Amino acid sequence: MADIITYPENGITYDADDASGYLSTRLSGVYSAEEDFAVTAQGGLSVQVSAGQAWVRPARFKGRSIIMEQPTTVVLTAADPVRSRIDRIVLRYDAGARAASLQVLQGTASSTPTAPAISRTELIYDLCLAEIKRPAGSTAVTAADIYDTRADETVCGVMRDGVHG
Repeated sequence: MADIITYPENGITYDADDASGYLSTRLSGVYSAEEDFAVTAQGGLSVQVSAGQAWVRPARFKGRSIIMEQPTTVVLTAADPVRSRIDRIVLRYDAGARAASLQVLQGTASSTPTAPAISRTELIYDLCLAEIKRPAGSTAVTAADIYDTRADETVCGVMRDGVHG
């Protein structure tokens, strides 16, 4: 007979997976597209990702809260001298490492650049925070180069309870 978890009950010891299952009706995304994990140009090849809260749901009965309490600077690599590319800044949850981190997914330089694919598996789950246009030969990231993707539910979205929508 299968174990059935009833959560929460007094006198029962629960583990992180039990709590994760209880909260797994939440849909993946940032808590607020106005303030959580905003990406802004900082001069040169640096962008800053603001502090924030997010939720990832890499599997049906699994969910994880992610909190970054301080803004973080991320440095991109130099642009291709001849062709443009599109990079992505993602918030990545790595189930194997049991940790989250900011990652730069570098696009491929091309005459018709496209953003690199994000991962959405039970082991690696990405929330794309922004796409960064990298024009050929550019030496700095400007505000005009940054496309905010936090409200786009296909790559990030705003966290909400899936039961109530």
